[in-house]
Amino acid sequence: MLKFGFGFGKKNVKKDLSAEKKNENEQLKYFDQLSLSDIHAFNLNDLIFENALHIAILDDNKEKIDSLLQSKKNNINKKDSIKHYTPLHLAVYLNDITLTNQILTVKNLNIDETDTDNKTALIIASMMGNSQIVQTLLNHKSSINCTDNIGCTALHYTILNNDRESFGLILGRKPNLNFVDKVL
Repeated sequence: MLKFGFGFGKKNVKKDLSAEKKNENEQLKYFDQLSLSDIHAFNLNDLIFENALHIAILDDNKEKIDSLLQSKKNNINKKDSIKHYTPLHLAVYLNDITLTNQILTVKNLNIDETDTDNKTALIIASMMGNSQIVQTLLNHKSSINCTDNIGCTALHYTILNNDRESFGLILGRKPNLNFVDKVL
């Protein structure tokens, strides 16, 4: 029987809808039995992050972070599968200066790695208004002239956020002032 909403096979459609509803209710019962940590782990492991370091950072597991950062097998520049955040992006996004400093000590780190929006860690720090992390990234030679998908640099975001301290830090590095954003 056809089930395309043209009135054909209405009895079968009702049976199928009833079966779908029952299946949905069973799934909801299972979901209700999960703890918050189960849901968190499911989302991180299966849907978003593929790198153990990403998971350790989001779980704030200091011991695991230390262990993974010291491991030669760890790829410090590995990106998650959705936003393409590296561990450095996550540390900056979480406003964690200690973790940011810790990640910056790892060899082979690409400090100017970009996410899906072409944002570097410095751009994210500027967006977050964290002048301490901006200073740290600048001290580690983060590029001040990288632009994101809409043509904004870290300097643009310091202006948008009225973050005078970060603005002064970046301006002191003599950025290219001729970048014009695509939106603003």
